[in-house]
Amino acid sequence: MSFLFGGIGDARHLLRTLIGISEFEKSSKVRKRYHFTIVDINKCAIVRDLIVLMLLDKLSDLDMSSDEALTLCNTIFFIYMSTMMPRFAFVQLHGTVDQALTCLKSGEQPLKWVYLHARDVPLYIEVLTNWRGKALNFLTTPKIISMVTSQLKDGEIPGFGPTLLPGCKKDKIL
Repeated sequence: MSFLFGGIGDARHLLRTLIGISEFEKSSKVRKRYHFTIVDINKCAIVRDLIVLMLLDKLSDLDMSSDEALTLCNTIFFIYMSTMMPRFAFVQLHGTVDQALTCLKSGEQPLKWVYLHARDVPLYIEVLTNWRGKALNFLTTPKIISMVTSQLKDGEIPGFGPTLLPGCKKDKIL
């Protein structure tokens, strides 16, 4: 069974599809072979999806009640849900970025079950290199805090503007 995800973006639809297939196969005892093609014009989106798939691959080998599994789950959460992340998640994320970069630079595929076209590998190396370099100073924690504080003062954040949503007065003061 083949699937094409064009304009994959952040891969949550792919991940939900995988969960759905898993649930279906458990309940029906049906086993099929699957092939997924993910495409996006944004090379950063594809690389982020690769990093998340690498984290999920690592997670699949762990006892889900272990601290390491919890750390991996939290790292994935922060990749999707936050501009900032705790240090442990940052270290996990960048360790995975380093692993992907090492594999790609040596001509290897970062995951045995994911194929990246050779012609696109230099683009992915460029993204990963930027994430380990220039991007680290682009939006630092102090900058984010300053931006949010400024936006709150100026009333630019929805719900915190001149017309506050009910129950948001204490939030704006804080």
